[in-house]
Amino acid sequence: MQQARTKDEQECEKQIRLLVKTLKDLNHEVRREKLARGDSFRVKSGTCQFSGRRLLFIDSRLPLKQQITVMLDYIIDHEIALSADVLSLLPVNMRSLLTRTN
Repeated sequence: MQQARTKDEQECEKQIRLLVKTLKDLNHEVRREKLARGDSFRVKSGTCQFSGRRLLFIDSRLPLKQQITVMLDYIIDHEIALSADVLSLLPVNMRSLLTRTN
């Protein structure tokens, strides 16, 4: 995991940790890893199901805001309802996006 340096990066990391923990509490595993790349293939961030577990893989080389977007898309696509407590910790723009869809 890259070291957050600016205040904006620190805030993004905080939001990522909150979303990862929240999804884990709801039985959705999030893995931030350097995803494989080769001459004839490139693995992209996305979801899979393995042995009944829901997994979301996020390429850790993506910019932090893009990693957040991948998680938000996952939450919206899977119609995951977040608690009011969790929503209150998110920035207003994220909160409104997530409450509009639930």
